[in-house]
Amino acid sequence: VIDCTWGHFTKIANVFYEPTLLLYYKCKNKNHPALTFVDGELPSVYPTGHNNIFTLSHVKFTPLGQYQDLYKAKLKLNEITLNEVQDRREKMEEHILKYYPSFLEKFFYFGNQFSMKTKPIGKNANRSCNVFRNGKLVSIMSGKIDTIFHASNEILAILGE
Repeated sequence: VIDCTWGHFTKIANVFYEPTLLLYYKCKNKNHPALTFVDGELPSVYPTGHNNIFTLSHVKFTPLGQYQDLYKAKLKLNEITLNEVQDRREKMEEHILKYYPSFLEKFFYFGNQFSMKTKPIGKNANRSCNVFRNGKLVSIMSGKIDTIFHASNEILAILGE
């Protein structure tokens, strides 16, 4: 079995679950670039696959908590209130305006998305790819999309054994 569920099928050791809130904005201008501010608790404005729709995220305000237990993390997603969404939206907008003062002139709020991240426990934002084997169960913890090639090579090697 190849488990690509990020620890939702079977628990992967040394991870935590992070429910998240991502905000969607429609851009008034075509061909707007992505903006990612790094090295701190900073925001990002990133295009989606849809025409002129972008996400606004923030290192501090996107996460809704960190949980060792997946069930408790899912409860948080189910219990989030409209007031909490509005509060986080206001904080994200306030912060992006410090770096991009015309943000609200070029973008308007479109909606939100809740999701769950599985992250390795550690002091840094590890985005490497790890493949774990336990008998006939192979679990994948992939960081960024480009790590799919590493995961593929690891799985093919395991299947070749």
